[in-house]
Amino acid sequence: MRLFPEDDDKDSTVLRPDVFVVCDEEKLSDGRACSGAPDLVIEVVCEGSVKKDFVTKKALYEKAGVREYWVIDDEAVHKYVAKEGKYIESVHVPDAIMASDALPGCRVNFREILERLSRAKGGIDRQSAR
Repeated sequence: MRLFPEDDDKDSTVLRPDVFVVCDEEKLSDGRACSGAPDLVIEVVCEGSVKKDFVTKKALYEKAGVREYWVIDDEAVHKYVAKEGKYIESVHVPDAIMASDALPGCRVNFREILERLSRAKGGIDRQSAR
């Protein structure tokens, strides 16, 4: 996914999120990758990606205009929704059913996902990476 596409195809900001949704078919027109900001991005945090997911990628997605960004760790789902170009965070408990602001009608139940993450060896210390 190229967040900041340029006509000369030299965009060096290429990310590979765990899940992303693109509603604008023009952003998929080259058949290779998404060119521009998707509507929704979901990242599942692992031990080595805490700072990257909560800091680096969040800043890039916000700058690029990704309307909604969810970060799933072993404790919660962190939902960032763009309001006037800045992300507003809400934190949801493991048994939450979340509705997407960017995708009306889309709802995801994260109970099973978070239960599997919490059983993962080592857990995730996201506080030290922020």
